Amino acid sequence: MFGKPIGTLVVTALLALLMGPTTAAAAEHRLGLGLHYWSAIDDLVEDLPGVEDSGVSWLGSYIFEVEGPLKFGVDLEYFGEGFGGSTSSAWAPQVFALIGNRFYGGVGIGITYSSSFDGNTSDPYFLARVGVDFPIFPRLTLDLNLNYQADAFNQLDNFETSALTTGVIVRYRIKSRD
Repeated sequence: MFGKPIGTLVVTALLALLMGPTTAAAAEHRLGLGLHYWSAIDDLVEDLPGVEDSGVSWLGSYIFEVEGPLKFGVDLEYFGEGFGGSTSSAWAPQVFALIGNRFYGGVGIGITYSSSFDGNTSDPYFLARVGVDFPIFPRLTLDLNLNYQADAFNQLDNFETSALTTGVIVRYRIKSRD
């Protein structure tokens, strides 16, 4: 369904989550739901008819936080029709490596799947994310983040502020550190 490169990415991400530098008993697991406000690059909107210029997507989120500031994350984002030129809904699995606690940053990779795309998937894209993760209750956090997406990893450091997107995720701590 996703091809060999994407299958390799998924297997690598799962192994990284399962075989982190600490045992699962010493780790923290968090599940969340959120919203992502995105906007398309102006050139894309002008060149392709039917592309929405901005919108809000839903996302599910999982964080595996190992000892220290290292975290691995998996997000699954849902877009209605019109995202990226799709004429049907789209799903975007993304994996992240993040460093930090309350203030954090990191990089990730993802793809977008839609039955209206040629071959059903987009090319892989790279993400940069910075955020603030506030505790709001003993087991609940509020994550406010900025995101940037690029076609190549080496394009992440040359971003345009007009292409930054914002997200908010509420996460529930399933398993706390012992």
